[in-house]
Amino acid sequence: MSIKVEIGVAIATALIGMGVVHQTQPLEPQAPAQRSTAFNADDYVAFDRDFVAKGAPCAVGLERRDMCFTASPLQTRIIEGEPVPTNMPLLAAEFPILVALPIKEKSQKLLRYGTVLALIDKDTRIVEDLLYIDADNYADASRSGQRTLVDSSDQRNSG
Repeated sequence: MSIKVEIGVAIATALIGMGVVHQTQPLEPQAPAQRSTAFNADDYVAFDRDFVAKGAPCAVGLERRDMCFTASPLQTRIIEGEPVPTNMPLLAAEFPILVALPIKEKSQKLLRYGTVLALIDKDTRIVEDLLYIDADNYADASRSGQRTLVDSSDQRNSG
């Protein structure tokens, strides 16, 4: 074999090897294989609190992505056990949120409206679980079974 062919084979082998390593090394933290149907404490702690994003104070967001989340008027219309109103867009959560949270059921979609995350049934639009990521702790963030909105900023200011 000529030296050019041998070098070509060596380079091709190295590139293939690097491709295999690249494919097996995740770029983001990977969610566990077990599926869940509701939010849990790990979902709550996936978000950063009280940091500076783009030069301004941020109550909640993803510091490593320089993303700050603020309340939205739309989040007041999301109620557990009720369908997302048909005149509201289904605002899918950003990719960094999806990789930070454990895998949910295939029938569910993860949405974000301001500082509220919602798991909805893809077909019926029924809100199956909510997580208020701006709450002071997971117990307040989960508010399991709540059927009316409680503005977490009001709770924070009243205490």
